[in-house]
Amino acid sequence: MIYYYIYTGHKNSLHRIRRGAVLYKALKAKSIDVTVLINDFRAGLEAREYGIDSYVTISTILDIDAMAKMGDSVIIDSSEDDKGKMEYFVRDYQHVFKFANSVDESTQYGESILPYNSFWIDEAYQEAPSKKLDRVLFFYGDADANKELLQKFEIFKNNNFDLLLGHYFYLGYEDELQPFFQHIYESEEYIEHVSNYANVVTFSLQCAIEAKIAGANVVYITQSTQDSTIAQEYNIEVIEELDDHLIENKLTNQQNNTKAINASLSLCLESLS
Repeated sequence: MIYYYIYTGHKNSLHRIRRGAVLYKALKAKSIDVTVLINDFRAGLEAREYGIDSYVTISTILDIDAMAKMGDSVIIDSSEDDKGKMEYFVRDYQHVFKFANSVDESTQYGESILPYNSFWIDEAYQEAPSKKLDRVLFFYGDADANKELLQKFEIFKNNNFDLLLGHYFYLGYEDELQPFFQHIYESEEYIEHVSNYANVVTFSLQCAIEAKIAGANVVYITQSTQDSTIAQEYNIEVIEELDDHLIENKLTNQQNNTKAINASLSLCLESLS
């Protein structure tokens, strides 16, 4: 049996869910049994929108061995402290894969490290329609606990952006944002709209890459050097802060992506098959 543990932090981001669904569906297509373990019940419900049709909820990375047995294989996508349990995972399980949380993370006990730049992309984006909606879709991320979007309302009010809500946005937040966007979409419509917009602006690296693979012009906003470097490998334009003039400039005359995708996915599948 393969166990795939996905950590979401209850209120932060679903990017691990999105890339996890790609491997989950690839394993299922090969008739390989896999059980997804998720630490957040709400994230588990959202995971169904991406193709993960069943899952088991556990509390933390420390509970993986309550499910997995000796000889099983384990995939871990988490930033949690494993408190030394990784050593026992490697000892007891046939295969142990772990997603790196930084570009310089290396193996500790012999676990197979999936590189930080392993952004697995769903076929939905690879097969996205070439005819796009010629507007700008803005996806801040899955959460905005400090309501930072409201602090930038003038930018949105003056630029006719459409908003894709985050899964962890507070109840009622949509009503506060409504005056500043032409259209607002629910988080459950993520794949549809990221695939169909001609222009996407986002603070999410996973979203930026998915949109670029789908054929959009993309502006990614970050102050992270390692994330900026990865984005530029896909010919994604990067800016450090939300600036409407920069966005308008960067969305024009973009180059297509030429970088191969899902290479580490193929290697992982080969090991688990």
